[in-house]
Amino acid sequence: QINGRRRLTRLETNWTFDDPEKMQRLRLGDAISTPGSWGRPVRFGGIQFGSYFGSQPGFITVPLQSAAGLAELPSTVDVFVNNALVSQQNVPPGPFTIENLPVISGAGEVQLVVRDLLGREQIVTQPFYASQGLLRPGLSSFSYEVGRVRENFGINSNDYGHWFGTGTYRRGISTQLTAEVRAEVMPGQTTAGVGGDYVLPNIGTLSGRFAGSHRQAESGWLTYLGIERQARPWSLGARTQWASSGFRQLGQLVSEQAPAQASSVNLSYAAATGGSVGLALLIQSNRLKADVRIATLSYSRSLGRMGSLVVSALRDFSERPSTSVFALLSIPLDASSSVSLSAQSTRSPEGETRTDFVTTLQGNMPVGAGYGYRLMARSDRSAEAALSWQNDVGTYSLEAARSQDSSAARLGASGGLALLGGDVFASRRIDQSFAVARIADYPNVRLLADNQPVGRTNASGSALIPALRAYDRNVISVDQRDLPLDAQIGTLKLEVVPYFRSGVSVDFPIQQARGATFTIRLDNGQPMPMGATVQQAGKAEIHTVGEAGEVYVTGLAPSTRLRATWRNQQCEFDVRFEASTDPLPDLGVQVCTGVTP
Repeated sequence: QINGRRRLTRLETNWTFDDPEKMQRLRLGDAISTPGSWGRPVRFGGIQFGSYFGSQPGFITVPLQSAAGLAELPSTVDVFVNNALVSQQNVPPGPFTIENLPVISGAGEVQLVVRDLLGREQIVTQPFYASQGLLRPGLSSFSYEVGRVRENFGINSNDYGHWFGTGTYRRGISTQLTAEVRAEVMPGQTTAGVGGDYVLPNIGTLSGRFAGSHRQAESGWLTYLGIERQARPWSLGARTQWASSGFRQLGQLVSEQAPAQASSVNLSYAAATGGSVGLALLIQSNRLKADVRIATLSYSRSLGRMGSLVVSALRDFSERPSTSVFALLSIPLDASSSVSLSAQSTRSPEGETRTDFVTTLQGNMPVGAGYGYRLMARSDRSAEAALSWQNDVGTYSLEAARSQDSSAARLGASGGLALLGGDVFASRRIDQSFAVARIADYPNVRLLADNQPVGRTNASGSALIPALRAYDRNVISVDQRDLPLDAQIGTLKLEVVPYFRSGVSVDFPIQQARGATFTIRLDNGQPMPMGATVQQAGKAEIHTVGEAGEVYVTGLAPSTRLRATWRNQQCEFDVRFEASTDPLPDLGVQVCTGVTP
């Protein structure tokens, strides 16, 4: 409801096509532009085409590490990365190189333990520094957009402003250097720039950017320089950026000017025990508003089963200085619920101090059907409560809030519709990939995705699974406890890899056995000899007769013609079968007539 009028507001509408083989994505409609290293992201409507490495989750984009050594005799090499064994290889005599070592971001150490045939050992240690911001040599990523900037998102459905076009291209030059170029074009305005990230061996990542703009008769520039090191126990980063008053870029208001200078420094220490401490400082010199000078100090520590503790302090050194101190203690109650206690004390520029306390009890909603809740009470006597519940066809919420002079309540409901294979399913909201699992003739059977309950089959044996990871392996399984004893099970688990926001059909090879036991007698009243075989016409499955002529046969129709064979003799007979809830029905005595040699 806006300005007293009720209306429907459209958020995003787009069509996405992925090419997993080329790792590229094309999107038509509403999207968010790729900012690159120095741009600003904006919502827009138009066309976006670029790289999408997420279509191959196992694809490695960062440069891989290697380590070299020398073996005098045939040897076995144990490879350790940060003291964790990652591989074991056999190497011949002579120099050798271990390629494609799995490493994490930041500083680390590779250790090779070389053990030869005589049992002698040598240890080779090699430090390294890896950055997730780099691309491996020869690998490129890009994004090109053209469209109109969207304005007042969430308020107006179709408010689109001026046209623009952008292009961003990154390429791995070497294992240490990744370069970038970017350009922006708008009516009467152009902006372009270059940048790069360079790994200083065993030190950190050095980043640099430079961009220039021209709008009407005014030109401007922006430059950036930063260095970052992630390691244990110490990590640090320092960045600074300068911009002229005439610099303009996409996403910047006409009346807005970039800060003349902005710098930040952060330092952290993570101990093996005792928690971690962080210090950060931000200094920003503005042209049209007050400068910013902010310092923060934080401490966090895991308390094991007791939860975690976070304490932070912020000091604003601007023209109106203020100080704020915050503490949060979070205590888990079980796997899905927790209680947290927080306190915040703020000293205003006028010297007044205010302290607030908040207690929150929260239970997370499960992946499948179930409920969640949140209860919050503040020291100023205000309170909030929320209850959410979901089943196979929707998610529902009830929220209420009360303060000293007002109260409010809100109801919400969301759901979705899926069409696959001619079947329509009502579902919870579908914003990821989905699957339709089918177990013929078996209703009310529980299904699991990655061992989490996600739904039950309907009367026709079908169930919608609304939240699957695109381009990744999702394991969908059946809860065997819900299947009757006479079910013939081919497998209880299947893996599916769906496209982005698309559906996949999953048919489990599970069916009713339609089996029964009975006793076979011959014309003369004697039981069928033990070891004889029984077979349906046109089917390969063979059933063996046991003692006293007893046999168990599956796949029976209402009327089935069977042939019994033994000692170069055979006979045929008809069996009538009616489906029932009995998992092992007994059809009594069946007479096999017309014995032929």
